[in-house]
Amino acid sequence: MSLSEWLANRWLIEQPADQKEVLFLLAIADRELADSRVEGLSAEARFNHAYSAALQSAAAALAACGYRAERTGYHYRVVDSLRLTVGVDVRIVERLDRARRKRNLSDYERPDVVSRHEADEMQNLAQDVRRLVDEWLTANHPELL
Repeated sequence: MSLSEWLANRWLIEQPADQKEVLFLLAIADRELADSRVEGLSAEARFNHAYSAALQSAAAALAACGYRAERTGYHYRVVDSLRLTVGVDVRIVERLDRARRKRNLSDYERPDVVSRHEADEMQNLAQDVRRLVDEWLTANHPELL
């Protein structure tokens, strides 16, 4: 599928690509990454901050393409859109989707389901996604940086 097909399915909303919006989303991603490194936080809090950093990075790439995800299934769509925007390997999207489900389990169903190791892995993944989005923006949309 393409982003235009996603738009036709009403999974996306068109919005003009805007430097201010892209930089705002990247700033949130950077803040969330920094927050995920704060000493003394629970594994779940670190995991959630890192997941949010990856999500905001992906949202910035989607915004650079002139879209935002519809509210229904927002996290799923934003994560999955990385294949169509940045062109990341499907394994990265699969890892982020597993993280999305783990975050939901942690936030809405059961506490203490995230290990320190998982929080560290999510932090590394979020850092990788942030870097990939930045490289893609630099190569494809430098006017938005």
